[in-house]
Amino acid sequence: ARESTGKSSATLAVGPSPATLKDLLVSAAAAFPSLSEGAERSVLRNCSFSINQRYALAACSSFDSEAVWFEEASRVPLRDDAEVAVLPPGSGG
Repeated sequence: ARESTGKSSATLAVGPSPATLKDLLVSAAAAFPSLSEGAERSVLRNCSFSINQRYALAACSSFDSEAVWFEEASRVPLRDDAEVAVLPPGSGG
């Protein structure tokens, strides 16, 4: 995500409480179109996420479909002061 956005961190507004990780994903894609358009479309889907240094959501490829992944993201609550980390896919080998 850092290579696609040119930023190592960002503060995003995600809408009214209670917000979810899905709300943040939508907000991030709107703020940084390179995360969801063209060749980079899969950047967010290929990453996992942690919230306040606790693992929160696996990459989309771990689920049956993108719809199921988004549904799971909608079940992950975010507090107003949450720190969300985007975890890139690990290298194989």
